[in-house]
Amino acid sequence: MSFTRPIISSTCTLVILLLISCSVYSQDWGKISDEEWRAGAPEDYPEANAIILFDKAAMHVGSDVIKIDYHTRVKILNQAGVEEAGDWSLTFDEEYDKVKGFKAHTITPDGKKHKVEKDAIFEKEVGRWTERSFTFPALEPGTILEYKYQIRTERFWYLKPRFFQNYLYTMLSEFSVTLVAGWSYDVSYQNIHPRLQTPVVVEVPNPNPTFGHVSKMKKYTWKLVDLVPMNDEPYMSSIDDYRSSMRFQIESYRTPTGIQTFKKSWSEIGEDLQRDFGTYFNKGGKLKDIVTQITAGLTDDRDKSRALFDYVKSEIATLEHNYWYWFAHEKFSKLLEVQGETASGKNLLLAELHKEAGLVAYPVLISTRANGKLDPSFPNIQQFNRVVAFVQLGNEWEFLDTSNRNAVYGLLPPYCLSDAGLLIDGKQSELVRVTTKSANSYRADETRMHVDAEGLVTCSTSCQFSGYCAASYGRQYDESKPDEFVEERIIDKLDVPCNLGDYHCEMDSLNEFHMYVNYTSEDLARSLDDNILVKPVSYDFRTNPFESERRYFPVDFAYPRVYLNTVRIFSEDEAVSLVLPEDILKERAGITFKRNSYIEDSCVVVVSRLEIAEPLFSPREYGSLRHLFEDIAIASEDEVAIVLSESDL
Repeated sequence: MSFTRPIISSTCTLVILLLISCSVYSQDWGKISDEEWRAGAPEDYPEANAIILFDKAAMHVGSDVIKIDYHTRVKILNQAGVEEAGDWSLTFDEEYDKVKGFKAHTITPDGKKHKVEKDAIFEKEVGRWTERSFTFPALEPGTILEYKYQIRTERFWYLKPRFFQNYLYTMLSEFSVTLVAGWSYDVSYQNIHPRLQTPVVVEVPNPNPTFGHVSKMKKYTWKLVDLVPMNDEPYMSSIDDYRSSMRFQIESYRTPTGIQTFKKSWSEIGEDLQRDFGTYFNKGGKLKDIVTQITAGLTDDRDKSRALFDYVKSEIATLEHNYWYWFAHEKFSKLLEVQGETASGKNLLLAELHKEAGLVAYPVLISTRANGKLDPSFPNIQQFNRVVAFVQLGNEWEFLDTSNRNAVYGLLPPYCLSDAGLLIDGKQSELVRVTTKSANSYRADETRMHVDAEGLVTCSTSCQFSGYCAASYGRQYDESKPDEFVEERIIDKLDVPCNLGDYHCEMDSLNEFHMYVNYTSEDLARSLDDNILVKPVSYDFRTNPFESERRYFPVDFAYPRVYLNTVRIFSEDEAVSLVLPEDILKERAGITFKRNSYIEDSCVVVVSRLEIAEPLFSPREYGSLRHLFEDIAIASEDEVAIVLSESDL
């Protein structure tokens, strides 16, 4: 990945480079060229069901408002494309952004235009954003979809990143920035070839000149063509880590009377944050009273640390994060009153409690896996979305997170396993490596299947999770309704009707998560002549998670793990003989799958073991990886045959 950091400025001089020739597609609203009507699947992506003919965004940074005009046109190629491209959405921050001039329509091959009506437009809150979704009418192969709108904002300190790639193949993606004199921004490029990072620069008239500003403006344009789709897929970090994109940070603003600089170093950002955090806690004697009570009688530093960890994770409820602020309250006193804070606020509290106990601790800002990787060359607090606590205990250290009641001391939840973070220590604040600790992470399932004479199968399953698997499932259980948690992770995995019985889930004192589930099903066994065919159950990797034929980014399992599945099958009917699934051994670099079947006393035992020793696989390895997991999925369909009559031998 290559980065450059030029400054977009209305006063600087940049080299002009023509990136691509002008598009043959018409870009006037509603006017479709003959080339667009003839457009089909590209040669380098023949499986495309729909394509984006062009996706344009033009940003105008004025003296008092920022305007961003969006214009997108899509071609549906076949019936599958109707399903893929019929629904669209746009996101904005309702607090700061105003959507203007939205319109959308479908143009059918006969030239008729079908407007997207108001009753086909819906809005909902998605995290910190408002999402406006809409459905195009009159969809059929060969139709062209088109929409445009404008975003107006006064948020000069934060320019929304520009992502060039979409979930459909994109023929042309264009982005332009026009600045009035005075504004300067840093730019960070991701997944864009260096020769495409230099924009075309032209001078354009200033439509709204004000006193003290020149009538000319600089317009910078970037164009990328023939972009393969980028979609959320299983076992990946943030999709934004792999999309071609540009990110911005305000540098300075020059006026006739002087210049105001906004850019800060990582240490300066950390110094500001420490001051904000100190204002929130306004310690007084409250923290000391809490520490004294919790650590009474404890002399070992690690014991004190564990006690403080247990207090914060169990006694302080985790409140919803509002995304723009670290805390849910203005003052620490309110936290104590309601006994609740955001996940980041709880971890900040944990660090403060450690300090009050005389232990070395600091808050560390990180970007979670879903939020994207940190760019260390681009000091910007907007890169972070979570705070964890760092604790130094002699020659050892821990990264701690108290976001849920089943949090594991010493192990961050897997979605927090990031490469680096910003350790907050005033002027000494600095970027640090967030190292993934080695842990024996596994899931071990043991199931007893009892098949009665009528073919009803009664199952009793015990699941044990350790290491990062325990941290992951424990968090999911804490954040779910118990019935839904068990049904989604046990019953729904079998893809046959089941009746859930009693169950129990818990995190034990050794930080292992346990799940005990009983259920029945009439569809796990079937009769064939005088035989009973039983399918041994399995719950993880029962189906192939890798459906896409190609993948342009790594497969990332986040951490090494083992899945062990042991099934014992008992039958009320006396068997003449048993036919067992064949033994299997499949290996590739970093992954091993093994299955053995045997008879033990009065039951059939089928043992499967999947070990993922290396968690990261490059796109070049995707094909063989996909085939391996397809073989594992096929193996899960194998049955045990209970032969009841000698005539069937």
